[in-house]
Amino acid sequence: MALYENLPAADRKALDRKLGKKKSSWSKAQPTTVGGMKFPSKLEAKIYHRLQRNLKPDERIFRQARMILLTLATKPGGCPYYFTVDFMVVQGLNKITRLVDAKGRISREWTRGKAACEAAYGIKVEEIRA
Repeated sequence: MALYENLPAADRKALDRKLGKKKSSWSKAQPTTVGGMKFPSKLEAKIYHRLQRNLKPDERIFRQARMILLTLATKPGGCPYYFTVDFMVVQGLNKITRLVDAKGRISREWTRGKAACEAAYGIKVEEIRA
């Protein structure tokens, strides 16, 4: 083991590939299927069912909703920047009432995107943590 630790990082990666070692995941989320619906994590499934129970008759839930961010610059190729929330609750045809995101782990990029989304749409993004 000491010999392995003394190898340069590039050599360790090459050796890991040859031995079939998998890189550890950034997130420990386990995909889950509940009621025939697939969710990327158990937390997301719980939140979806909680939102579903508390829905008003004229509200709907959208999963993995992309919110286009207003910026002066676009990505190469002209694509706009966007922020994806796990759940968007819409009342009637087009009134966004809630933006909800399940979070086990938070990245800097997500924090910036959340702030930009809240500034652009004027709606607070609710974080529900594990």
